[in-house]
Amino acid sequence: MRQYGRQYIRFATVGAFIAISAILLREIVAALLPPGNYRFSTSIVIVWSLGILLSFYLNRAYTFASKSSGWTSLARFSIIAIAAGLLCVVISNMTLEVLAHVLPSLAYRETIAFIVGNLLASIASFAAYRRLVFTQC
Repeated sequence: MRQYGRQYIRFATVGAFIAISAILLREIVAALLPPGNYRFSTSIVIVWSLGILLSFYLNRAYTFASKSSGWTSLARFSIIAIAAGLLCVVISNMTLEVLAHVLPSLAYRETIAFIVGNLLASIASFAAYRRLVFTQC
């Protein structure tokens, strides 16, 4: 149980780094995309995809100290990350809808919605990564 706690703290540290990077990068990507109905979701998908690779390598080395096969682990990690990314998009859009009705003049609704979606998807993914990708840990 103690190792699980330490791993979770390392996972949260890597996740915080990835999340902060993703939030900043999503703002840049969104600004580069043309305005429209899909700008928000598209920016999340692009940034999440880039974050998958960095997250895999950081978690493999730092969080789980795994020696598992690179390609097999990356494939499993990617499948979980894609599912978590879809979860992030759904939660982010739901949060954005709520914020639009509750706080219509809030300046950073999209950013707040993305933070909420990202946090909840990250919590779900930790258990899946530990159980299905980095199993020897």
